[in-house]
Amino acid sequence: MLKPVVTCECNESDSEPDTSYVVSNPSYRAFSALPEADHAVVALPEVQQGFLAMIQEALRNGPRGAQYDTRLMVTEWDFDPHDIQIPVFLWNGEADQNAPIKMGRYMANAIPQSKAKFYPNDGHLSLFKRNVEEILRAFVDVN
Repeated sequence: MLKPVVTCECNESDSEPDTSYVVSNPSYRAFSALPEADHAVVALPEVQQGFLAMIQEALRNGPRGAQYDTRLMVTEWDFDPHDIQIPVFLWNGEADQNAPIKMGRYMANAIPQSKAKFYPNDGHLSLFKRNVEEILRAFVDVN
């Protein structure tokens, strides 16, 4: 399980909790950057365990996959999304800071057969947690 992102060392005589840990803790800074909709999802123990297992599996054979993924985010692709000729599902939370809504809307317009849905109250993590049945149903209903 992941370590808690916020801890507080205080006693009854303290008027204010010691927040120096919070300010210097990278986990807390990453957590605080998430949209509010994602905070409740990150707090779930099963999500923390799943995330840790995912990271361990992703890096089991080394960091090359993560490095390649990061490179794709900052370099030009070797294809044009306008040329995609198959249906593509897109789900994007409008509060998502990892996959900004502006990019989601661009991709929805660029891919000719995109089937896009935007969720006004969701972030990167809450989107799937709150809408898992709807998203999975889209794959079952494909003709």
